[in-house]
Amino acid sequence: MTFLHNAPVRAVAVSADGTRIATCGDDKIVHVWDRATGRELERFAGHTETVLNLAFGPDNKTIVSGAADNSLHVWAVAAIRIVEAHAGRATAVAFIGDGSRFATTGDDKVVRLWDLTGKPPVELAGSTAELTCLAINSAATRLAVGGNDKTVRIWELPGGKSVANIQTPAVITSLAFNTDVENPKLAVAGDDRHVRIYAVLDRRLLENITLPPLPPPTAGGEVAAVAKPLPPTVVFATDNQRIIAAGSNNASIHQLSLLRLIDGHDGAVTGVAFSADGKQLVTGGIDKTVRLWNPSDGTAVRQFGGLTDAATSVSVTADGERVLVSSLDKTVRLWDIVPALVLKQAKACCLWVWLLRA
Repeated sequence: MTFLHNAPVRAVAVSADGTRIATCGDDKIVHVWDRATGRELERFAGHTETVLNLAFGPDNKTIVSGAADNSLHVWAVAAIRIVEAHAGRATAVAFIGDGSRFATTGDDKVVRLWDLTGKPPVELAGSTAELTCLAINSAATRLAVGGNDKTVRIWELPGGKSVANIQTPAVITSLAFNTDVENPKLAVAGDDRHVRIYAVLDRRLLENITLPPLPPPTAGGEVAAVAKPLPPTVVFATDNQRIIAAGSNNASIHQLSLLRLIDGHDGAVTGVAFSADGKQLVTGGIDKTVRLWNPSDGTAVRQFGGLTDAATSVSVTADGERVLVSSLDKTVRLWDIVPALVLKQAKACCLWVWLLRA
């Protein structure tokens, strides 16, 4: 194996563990090489004259070099090794959890999970085209990847079990998880300059945000001030209520509109009403139920029963103590929110709307 230099070599040293070789010489640079592959891991420039000698520290991470410029330099070696990650470009990389493992994607359509001990990686297959991006949630329990097949694939960590696929309408250029463990969301940027927000748990599309257009073409037909438009990228702000997207000359911040998705009814929701103070939410549906929710966290407080057909409308009295419900069963019911008893029931074969005049 040969370690090629562009100038005469003056000294060589081997790390105590035998994994790295350091060299120096007339190019005034200290080079660090991977002994197994012969590839250069990193180089240190700082001397102004020929580097005459060097030595590895016993910790395998420190190099001391002396040069004809009358100086000694102490270097901290950072590179551990070179990994042949993919057949083709390695397009994305991210550490998992505490940093003892990392994930990579590539043009070979494969996701690989590595650990720093050098064990063979775990391979996650399934993509049908080149992968371009990946994201790992803050709890290190989910890995999402996307690319040219327009499909987001989500795996469970640490084992790598496939848990979900999300079809999107555009080539995927960037992915980001929010940090809310109770309401997890995934932002997906596409080459159509849209960022789509999905619910991680059920893969529903929550929002579709259009990014600002690219700068207009100049007289010569080229996009102003941009040699080649970059693919859109996206991250969540720390408050989980905004995203920051980039991909042209400017980044843009977008406020998310949907605060929470509340599930519970079996079928369509036909009526929605807030209490005057906004602390209670009442819904009615075709499942013949009326439900009371805490809108701040989406939890169900109680359910009102007794309807024999679909609810058609709901409302809350101004004092927030009662719920009024109309139904296809020809009744209008008035419930006390606590303890949810029917106070009155009126037959209503039809509902009338009156225009009041002064």
